[in-house]
Amino acid sequence: MTDAILTVTENFILSSLTDLYRAAQATESHALLMMRVQRGITSWGNRRITDRRTEAFTVFLDAPDNASRITVKTEFVLNAAKTGPDTSNDLVVEAREHSGWDESRNCFTITREICELRLTAGGDNHAATLRQLWKLLHAQAKASLSRNTAGNATWLMF
Repeated sequence: MTDAILTVTENFILSSLTDLYRAAQATESHALLMMRVQRGITSWGNRRITDRRTEAFTVFLDAPDNASRITVKTEFVLNAAKTGPDTSNDLVVEAREHSGWDESRNCFTITREICELRLTAGGDNHAATLRQLWKLLHAQAKASLSRNTAGNATWLMF
């Protein structure tokens, strides 16, 4: 269960990914470590005959001492031309904090949901914010130092 579900107001403006991290209550001490871009297909309708491509982005922000990590995750349903997000869909951004590194298992053991940021379809600013976020995430992905593609996911290191 999330601590807070934040519904973005009409006047929410996204000019950088820092604005997104701030809105999702991620701390500024965490630095961008890596990003995962995953492509898939979603179906809906009575007989699941309508298919659309999806792109999911997960951004990993690590603390300077590597004691904790914040993940910010979102998924876009692409338009029919696959040139951008379908603006008739809601957008949900989830932020989680992971801590308690276990040396023997090589993983974080504690996960706490920070918040869920919800951008509902139909608002005046919805389409512009959705497209802007999609462009910012793609620009960040292009700025990566290395890539590793496996299946439908691409891991990007910074």
